[in-house]
Amino acid sequence: MPLLQALRQPGVLRIGAGWMLMMVGYMAVISYIDPYLAALGAPALVTSLSLLVFGTGGVLGVWLGGRVAARSRIAALVSMPLLMAACLVLMSIGITAIPVVLALLFVWGIGFSGLILAWQQTLLLVGHRSPEMSMGIGVVLTQAGMAAGAALGGIVLGQFGVLATPLVGALIAVATLALLIGIKPILTAAEADRAAETASGSTTPETATV
Repeated sequence: MPLLQALRQPGVLRIGAGWMLMMVGYMAVISYIDPYLAALGAPALVTSLSLLVFGTGGVLGVWLGGRVAARSRIAALVSMPLLMAACLVLMSIGITAIPVVLALLFVWGIGFSGLILAWQQTLLLVGHRSPEMSMGIGVVLTQAGMAAGAALGGIVLGQFGVLATPLVGALIAVATLALLIGIKPILTAAEADRAAETASGSTTPETATV
């Protein structure tokens, strides 16, 4: 399927944009986690530990996000950003107890990985007629989001201080929810369309590889 045709599939650009926004918020915070922790008085070793804690939370997030999405995609797409935003807001108030900060990073990692899984599954659903092209669109938007997020975080740090970066990340996480307005009928139609194709066996070569 040509690129423009893939982009015109209902929901593909919207879900891809949500994935991109998530990466903007993530990179705005994680790119500056070292100066953030230093501002809290944490020793340098804690930076490596914090990334390990975040990644460990991410492993749990994949499992939890999959469980939630299996029951309701909308629930996963809504709950994970809210979980992330709550952690990031708490991180922005300057809590100096490092164990508490690490716990917040762990829970943030859960929400982050759970949301990645939910966005990917949803993108493959709405783009089921051309899964490779649709996922490619998502990856390109994600890369753009990573670059933009790192730049945004640097601007925020320079203008407002490092403790403002988690707050910006929280605001962006909440902003992704706006992209879900009116998405339920699109997901329902995509599920019905995919089920009909599967039942009739009329899958395209791209769909058959999924």
